[in-house]
Amino acid sequence: MTLNYIKDLDGLRAIAAFMVIFAHFFNSQNFHNYPLIYKIAGLGNSGVSLFFVLSGFVITRILLASLNSKTYFKSFYTRRILRIFPLYYFALLCYYYLPYLALNFNLHIGHQYPLGYTQVYFFTYLQNIATTFSWQSSGPSHFWSLAVEEHFYIIWPAIIYLFYKVSIHKLIYVIYVIIALPVIIRGFMLYHNYNVEYFTLTRMDQLAMGSLLAIFEKEGKLHKRYQKFYYLAFLSGISLFVCCFFANDFFRDSFKHTAMGIIYFSAIALVIINSPGSNFFSRFLNFRIVQYLGTISYGIYVWHLLILTTITRYYRTQWFLLDLLLGILITIFIASLSYYLLEKPFLKLKRFFPYR
Repeated sequence: MTLNYIKDLDGLRAIAAFMVIFAHFFNSQNFHNYPLIYKIAGLGNSGVSLFFVLSGFVITRILLASLNSKTYFKSFYTRRILRIFPLYYFALLCYYYLPYLALNFNLHIGHQYPLGYTQVYFFTYLQNIATTFSWQSSGPSHFWSLAVEEHFYIIWPAIIYLFYKVSIHKLIYVIYVIIALPVIIRGFMLYHNYNVEYFTLTRMDQLAMGSLLAIFEKEGKLHKRYQKFYYLAFLSGISLFVCCFFANDFFRDSFKHTAMGIIYFSAIALVIINSPGSNFFSRFLNFRIVQYLGTISYGIYVWHLLILTTITRYYRTQWFLLDLLLGILITIFIASLSYYLLEKPFLKLKRFFPYR
């Protein structure tokens, strides 16, 4: 299996991670009295949408390239486990037990989550479902997106294998259905007063859009001659998002994730088409520090809320920008440690599970 590595995507991962950091920081700093700042910062939550579209693209292109492998399923799941599980479960233990252990040294770290059976949803990647249906659970709130991605990893190899073997067009039809279906499900759930932000079936459209992009790449449609299509799609996504911004709650919550998915689908396509490029944005994505932050972006996402919560609750200064800078620097430091001491040793084991 040979795939060209697209370095610009690491830069996009870094951007997505810091978008989420900004959103969570300004939310924790109680900027509700400044509606404009609060709304602009809130757009950072769409960094999760960017992660979803990126994941759909990267995972699908790997699966498409390894379809003829005799170890297709075994290699994929083993390599995903080595990438995801070590940091996830170690971080989960830290979120739960580090605040209690720190008290023995007269330190205040993070938020003290209730210990007990309410943690079981996080250990089984069901936290987003528990949140959606208001089941009693306790754990780091931002881990909901990791559950959505894990559900995607579980089902997507089988869907690719079954439908692509029949016809690539059959697979495309299935993806179109998966993109459209969440809009209907969101409408149904909103009508019955359920939260649609965290449920797997209401967020699967963005992952499917990334998957569609991988198929377009395989069909040679990530090419400069198709740029106009992606620019048009980008403008369509912006237009739909603007409509959501001024519409009622039902319309906004039904379509905003579709809008963000289209925006990031188009943006990623344009980045890939022009990669490697000489324009400023492409050069920015390829800066060494941006590339490095993209490499450790998983750790940045996992650890940032523990750091921000600690600073905001216990060590806040008089200057919120200083708090933000401290939060970012400490998060990068912790994410770097976890990458080299925890993640990388497991990542090296992936060489024992190649796609044959």
